[in-house]
Amino acid sequence: MTGKKYLRFGNKLAYGSGAFGNSFCFTFVSSFVLIYLTDSIGLNSAIVGLLMMISKIFDGVSDVLFGRLIDRAHFKGGKARPWFMMALVPLALFTFLEFAIPAWSEGLQYAYFFIVYSLLNAVFYTILDISYAAMTSFVTKNDNERVQLGAFRFIFALLSSLAISIATTMLVSAFGGGTAGWRMTALVYAVVMLVTCGITVFGVKELPESELYSEGKEKTEDNESFWKTLLFLFTNKYFLLILGIYIASQAMNSIAQAVGIYYVTYLFNNPDLYGLFSMAGMFPMIIGLFLTPLFTKKYSMYKTNVVSLIAAIVLGIPYIIVGQFKLLVPMMILLAVRGIFTSPITGTLNALIAASSHNVYLKTGKKMEGSMFACSSMGMKVGSGIGVAIAGFLLNISGYDGLAAVQSDGALRMISFMYLVLPVIALALQLLFMTGLNVEKENSWLERELAASGSVQ
Repeated sequence: MTGKKYLRFGNKLAYGSGAFGNSFCFTFVSSFVLIYLTDSIGLNSAIVGLLMMISKIFDGVSDVLFGRLIDRAHFKGGKARPWFMMALVPLALFTFLEFAIPAWSEGLQYAYFFIVYSLLNAVFYTILDISYAAMTSFVTKNDNERVQLGAFRFIFALLSSLAISIATTMLVSAFGGGTAGWRMTALVYAVVMLVTCGITVFGVKELPESELYSEGKEKTEDNESFWKTLLFLFTNKYFLLILGIYIASQAMNSIAQAVGIYYVTYLFNNPDLYGLFSMAGMFPMIIGLFLTPLFTKKYSMYKTNVVSLIAAIVLGIPYIIVGQFKLLVPMMILLAVRGIFTSPITGTLNALIAASSHNVYLKTGKKMEGSMFACSSMGMKVGSGIGVAIAGFLLNISGYDGLAAVQSDGALRMISFMYLVLPVIALALQLLFMTGLNVEKENSWLERELAASGSVQ
């Protein structure tokens, strides 16, 4: 890829701002919708988890469908950015509606939740997230700038997640607690999302297509059917590997977020500690994300990710031990150090998808950025759904009762297991997928071959 620079610092900040707003929707829902439904509405966690899993079937289809729409788009403002702008208001509205379940019968409440949750995720969040991620390919051709955009994206997402972790329980209480408190908090977050994502709309521009596709084979429009596109994606090695990383990563994050509030509430008897745990893990990740472009430029994304994931897994073992004894200070220290080592994989995923899309272009001449970037939204939502479904199912079989003042020993052991052990298993899965993802090396070889044959312009 070219060494030319396309972005100013302000463009990178504007792009990152979109992740701040995006996370206000996604993290808020994934972290708190389960405890809202079980403890405020009184719904069964296993049924909620099942409904979420069913909803993810629609998500998977909509991700690929919308990815194809981006590939075929030719708007005046670009291929992805106009879609991002169109999704903002509906997404804000449905984020609010998710936490405004009416006082209907239990059956109607399940139906309301399922419909709103499905529209929120399978339609509006799909449009916003895939178009946002795909902009990484359309605003620059520089690989290092793409890594930097990924770093800015996840730095802002972490700041957003941190703000949500600290502020949510306080806001719910300040607004009177119960269903009214959750409803007003959701309204505040919806407004924040509109403002911060609006900065991205006006602060980032896409490159003209004539510049984006100035090298490699002659470009071709992707006129294949949806099913052929689906078959291509699910037989593409890099798409599947990145999808696997996203699912494992988001399942880990979803379980940690969804169960984290239960962990501090019932193991430490202090729900306000949730913000402290979040800060311990997230602030060091910001440092790691700033350093990630330096390491990937020197050692490649592949080497940086493999080494950092091994270190994160090793650190997870003593974290399990100190967590069993509820040793707060050692837990904070280990969370902080582990956060540094989990940041490279987080910061490079968008750049890896862009590199994989370029790999498809070098091999076939097809422009499939939108379809390839479907793995980001698909992986995040399927992973989140799997994580919350696992959490809901395991809570239910452990005997957890959201309306009970005191939980059983079995429920407490299950909460501890999910929070301490399952994330380490997810990191091991990410490492397994990452070992096959050396797309940079293959792209360099393909570019040399095309240059030698005279195909590169």
